[in-house]
Amino acid sequence: MRSIAADARYQIRIQLDNVRPPIWREVIVPANISLPWLHEVIQEAMGWLDCHLHQFVHQGTYYVTETGEDWGDGVDEAGVSLGQLLKKVGDKLSYEYDFGDGWEHAVSVKKILPPDASEPLSCLKGKGACPPEDCGGPWGYMDLCALLESVRKGKRLSEEDRERLQWFALEIDDSFAPEDLEDVNESFEKMQKHVAAGGGFGVGGAPLPEGVFKPYEGGADEDFGEILGELSGEAEPPEAEFPLFEESTEEEFPEPYSELGSAECVAFKAAMAGAVELREQEPWKTLHDCDIFGIEDPETGGIHVVSVLGAVKEVFSVQVHRAPYALGFWREALSEPGEMDTGAVLHRASIIEAEFCNKAEMDEPDLALYERIAFKTPPRGRKRWVRLRTYRPRTFPWFPQAEELSQLGLGMRLCRRYLELVATAEDPGSFLMEPDAEKGLPPSLKVFRLPNGAKPSETEKWVLSDVAIHWESCEPPRVPYEPSEFELHQLAELPKEPSVWELGAIFLPSPAMTATGPVLPVLAIALEVTLPHPPQPYLSTNLEASPTQVLWECLKERVLDAEALPSEIHVSTDAAEATLKEFAELAGVKVRRVKSLPLLGALFQSMAGGM
Repeated sequence: MRSIAADARYQIRIQLDNVRPPIWREVIVPANISLPWLHEVIQEAMGWLDCHLHQFVHQGTYYVTETGEDWGDGVDEAGVSLGQLLKKVGDKLSYEYDFGDGWEHAVSVKKILPPDASEPLSCLKGKGACPPEDCGGPWGYMDLCALLESVRKGKRLSEEDRERLQWFALEIDDSFAPEDLEDVNESFEKMQKHVAAGGGFGVGGAPLPEGVFKPYEGGADEDFGEILGELSGEAEPPEAEFPLFEESTEEEFPEPYSELGSAECVAFKAAMAGAVELREQEPWKTLHDCDIFGIEDPETGGIHVVSVLGAVKEVFSVQVHRAPYALGFWREALSEPGEMDTGAVLHRASIIEAEFCNKAEMDEPDLALYERIAFKTPPRGRKRWVRLRTYRPRTFPWFPQAEELSQLGLGMRLCRRYLELVATAEDPGSFLMEPDAEKGLPPSLKVFRLPNGAKPSETEKWVLSDVAIHWESCEPPRVPYEPSEFELHQLAELPKEPSVWELGAIFLPSPAMTATGPVLPVLAIALEVTLPHPPQPYLSTNLEASPTQVLWECLKERVLDAEALPSEIHVSTDAAEATLKEFAELAGVKVRRVKSLPLLGALFQSMAGGM
C-alpha cells in the first residue's frame, strides 16, 4: 500500500444511516485531521447543533471525548487522526451522535487527493436537510415524515401528533440547497482561519472553537403551524391558494455504468469505437446541423433522423433522433430555426447521441466508463473524448442503457456511408438541406431503407432514396387512455354525491430522479369545487404512462378514497374528455369540457408546461 503524504487530503462521504430519502455530504478534509476537529466538520456539514455527546467507532474500538462519561476501554479521540484509521479509498468508520436518539453516520474515503493549501477543507455537495434534534432518532424522524404525509393528503391527526409536528416544524424532503452549501463553506472558512492561527487541524493543533455553532433552542415554528392548520382543514385557506403538494421522494440509485455486465461492456465498447471512427472523418466539415437524413425502421416503418453538429464549432456530436418523435421535432426545428425553446426540446426530443468533448467536460461516470470497458484514452487534441447521452420526452439528458446503443451504432455507420455518397455524388448540394423560411419545409427527405432479406448490420445493403414527407401529420398520435373494464365497473358501482369536481394535470418543471435518469413528473389533481378540501395530488414519473392515464389514475384513487362518485366532472382538454367518455356513460356521471379550471388554475398557472 502506498504511503499517504503528511499533507494529503481525503474526499470523504458522510451519510446518515437508516433514513430515507438519503441524507449525505461529501467533504474534503486534511488526511491528518484530528477526530475532535472531524467531529466539528461533521456537525457543521450535516447541520447538527452539537448539543449531545458523540463517539467514533472503527473496527470495534471506540474513540470518545476526554470529558465524556466512563466509556470503559474507549480511546481518547484527541490523540487520533483520521489518517491513522482510514488509509485507503473505501475505508470506513462510524460516527455516532446523540446516544439517546442514536444518529449513526457512515464516514468513508471516496478519494485521496494531493496536497492543496488553497483548499484543505470544503464541502463539495450534499443531499437532504438534517433532521431536527431530539425527534426520536431515525425511526422517530421517519414516523414524523409519515405523519406529515398524512396531513398533506388531508387526513386529520390526533392532538398529540399535531403537537409533535408543530414542535419540530418538520418539512419533509427538505433539500440541501445551494445556499446551504455556501453557508457550510463559510463556516469552514472560519474554521480554517482559526486553525491557521493555532497550529492546524492535526493532533495537538488548534484548540476547538467556542461559539462557532448556534445554540439549540428547539420549539415550534409559527409559520409551519399556520400551514399545518390549513392542511388539516382547521383554518380557512386563502382563496385560490393551495398548500404543499406531495413531491417525489428520491431513492439512492447506482452510479451510471457501475453495474454493467460483460455483454453490456461489449456493446458500449463497440459504440465508443464507432464514435471514434466517425470522429476521424470530421463529418461536420461536410454536413451542417440541418443537413439531416433518415433511416426507415425495418420493423415499424417509422423514420429516425440523423444529424451532425459541429459546423459552428461549439458542440461536436452525431445524434440519432428516434421515431415516432423525430419528424415532429425536425418539423419545428426547420420551420423556425433557432427558435425552439428548452421546454419544447424536453418534451419533443427522443435522441441517442455520441458527443466529442475535452476531458475537462466529461462527468465522472463518463471517465469511469473508459476504465470499465478498458477503452483506450484518446490522443491529445481538442474534442476527442467520447461521451454518450440519451434524451427521451420528459427527461433530461442522461447516460444511456446498453439496449439503446444499437440505434446509435446503426446511425453512425450509415452516417459514414452518407458521407461517402456525398463525396462521390455529381451534385453534392442535393444532399444538403439548410432551412429556408421562404421555401418552407422540404417536400422530401433522403432516407436509408433496408431491402427485404437484408440484415440491419449489413451497412452496404441499405439503399438511399428520396421519400416524400407529410410534415403536417408527423406528430405521434395522441390516443386517449382506455381504462380497463374492471376499473370502469369498480368505479361505476360506487354511490354518487351531488358534487362537482375539477380534474386536471400538469408537467412539473423540476425533475425527479428515477433509475433511468431525471424525469419531468406529471402531477394530476381531482378537486371538489362545491366544498374545497386540501388537494390530493397524484404524481407519476412513469414515462410509459400518458398524461390522460395519469388523470384517470388520479380520479380512480380520489373516488376510491372518498368511496363516492361526483355527479359532475370538469376537464379542460379533448383527450381528458375522451378518456372519461365510457366511464361517464356507465356511471351516469356528467363530464363537461370547459375552457379553464378556475380552482386548479390558481395552482397550475404558476407552473411550467400546463396541460
